[in-house]
Amino acid sequence: MVEYPAAGFTDQAYRGETPVAVIGLGDVPCRVGRSSKSAVRLLHPTISRAHAIIEKQNGSYLVRDLDSRYGTFVNGTRILAKVLVEGDLIRFGTATHYRLTDGTLGYVSAAGGCSLSFSQISVVKGGKAIISDASFEIPPNAFVGILGPSGAGKSSLLSVMASYHSPEKGIVVFDGSHPLHLHLDEYRIVLGNVPQQDIVYPGLTARENLFYASRLRAAAETPVASLHHLTERVLAQVGLTDHADQLFEKLSGGQQKRVSVALELLKRPRLLLLDEPTSGLDPAAEASLMENLKVIASQGTTVVCTTHHMDNVGLFDLLVVVGVQDQVGRIAYVGEAEGFLGSFACRSYADAFERLRDGAFPAHLSESAAAINHEPVPSGQQSTFSGISELIEKPLDDKIIQQAGIVSERSFKRIWRDKALVAAIAAQPVMLGALIAVTQSDAFNARLLHFFLCVVSIWLGLNNSARDLVRERKNYLRERLAGLSPEAYLAAKFCVFASVGLLQTIALLLVALGVLLLTESELGVLKDFYGGSWLPFSLLHILLCLFISYLCGLGLGLLASTLAKTEEAAVAMLPLLIMPQILISAVAIGCSDKPWNDSRAFKPLIMSFSDGMPAANWVGRLLDDVSLICYSRSATLALDAPRAEGFGHWTWVGDFLLLILLLIATWAVLYLVFRLKENSWPKLLGLG
Repeated sequence: MVEYPAAGFTDQAYRGETPVAVIGLGDVPCRVGRSSKSAVRLLHPTISRAHAIIEKQNGSYLVRDLDSRYGTFVNGTRILAKVLVEGDLIRFGTATHYRLTDGTLGYVSAAGGCSLSFSQISVVKGGKAIISDASFEIPPNAFVGILGPSGAGKSSLLSVMASYHSPEKGIVVFDGSHPLHLHLDEYRIVLGNVPQQDIVYPGLTARENLFYASRLRAAAETPVASLHHLTERVLAQVGLTDHADQLFEKLSGGQQKRVSVALELLKRPRLLLLDEPTSGLDPAAEASLMENLKVIASQGTTVVCTTHHMDNVGLFDLLVVVGVQDQVGRIAYVGEAEGFLGSFACRSYADAFERLRDGAFPAHLSESAAAINHEPVPSGQQSTFSGISELIEKPLDDKIIQQAGIVSERSFKRIWRDKALVAAIAAQPVMLGALIAVTQSDAFNARLLHFFLCVVSIWLGLNNSARDLVRERKNYLRERLAGLSPEAYLAAKFCVFASVGLLQTIALLLVALGVLLLTESELGVLKDFYGGSWLPFSLLHILLCLFISYLCGLGLGLLASTLAKTEEAAVAMLPLLIMPQILISAVAIGCSDKPWNDSRAFKPLIMSFSDGMPAANWVGRLLDDVSLICYSRSATLALDAPRAEGFGHWTWVGDFLLLILLLIATWAVLYLVFRLKENSWPKLLGLG
């Protein structure tokens, strides 16, 4: 077995000093991957466990991709299988290049920054022209500023560069010969995009935010030590080493923006896009950030950012200035910062911006960009956004369990550090359990006790989760675009909140029964109701029903959080979700004490099917039918274990199975709605 530290993985690789590794192809087939069983083991986070295989076919070498996460490319084109010819450049993952020469693969150092060419680009959104006939070139490893007044189309140009919006006309080419619309997979792998809003998890330090992000993006077999090294390297690159252990919310505005930049640098992008990165920063923080971006560009990354601040415009290697004419954005200037004011015959940037806003700039300036000779995109080949899957930079590998574990670990850490939240989580079941017991102590009724315990359990699930998904939506979107599985994300939420809920339901039951047992007169009633003795089975039976009720409420709360657009809207839904559990019940209707054999609503499910007509009037029948989808009915009847003439002791089983069915249905609907709704969420970041 040949083992090589692939480019971009070791200390030397980051300094561009990795020696060339030569892989002989004498023994074929030759498997390439991270697995120890691979003939050629490449230790890079973007190499899959079984990445590719090189075979001999009719005297030629054939490389076949093994459904790798980051892909296999030949001469810049992603392939499933391709016959190689002498001189072909093969890339495994994002940064590992080899060239076929005389039956061997020789390592080729990774390219630097990405070049971009815009040719007669026109952008239309909502039927309105935003940008018209934009043509310019961005050289590799340049620090580029897109300037212009508000509404000129700066962000629209950046959206086209990010491949999130297709131009109505024209073509974008990267690296000199790759039309963007034909090489989206390859382009998105080398692209980093920093949105204007900092999308970082509060409650974690800068180092922890980066480390968890690196774990989610890395291949399953990546050594933890390598991820720690990557985290430290990126922290040093953005100048945050001394502040790495501070919580994100305690960092200054400029430091918070650096964390956002560092998150994208984890993937070592060749092109880094930033939308108004200095917005809201004080002059000193702005200057420091811009100088840091200048350094990043000099280290082999093309950096493009939009801005309307001119204090540090001299740091840019190239300016692309957008003005407004006839309510449409047009390129007004492309060139070095020193020539900007002279081209407008202005003495100040304020005067220049006024001319840009009023359209008072020569029309020929928009034609001064270098001519770019590429065929226009054929009609029908411009991509249109139809779902989030189109924006994901790579296919997912089989690491749902690993990703779920990482997200769960991060969530537990954030919850534990929020002492006020921990106190609220602990206090709710204790206070509500005691309140239930106190209100039932004078005239004890086990059915009422069960009902209120079930309702509170459902409420705890709702209250714990209703704000969670909507609060993290932008964070999820950023990680989803980087390859986070939605199944892993929802599984993590289930694990975290189910763990919290199990502790809460145990506390709720113990406190409620404990307060009741303080009154000696109630002890006999409780024993009689549960068959004369306190059996472990009885307690486990109660706890199981309460926990399942909690999980139902949890799923319903996450569903509300998925549908809501804001945290406030999610909270406003809570009364609408919990009140039916209370009002459509035997307790609210006033028939909880009626004999089970009477004509009444809210009978056990088995008795309802056996008796046929559950209630004497249509209102009762309607409420009885609707209550079948209320968790509180099934949970309460499963706890009551009703005994009626002509029926056995196991009538509660039907209601227990219905509760399980409602639980499965709730989470199935949650998953389907979540996957459907996430297609519209990229618009929150101005994508799609």
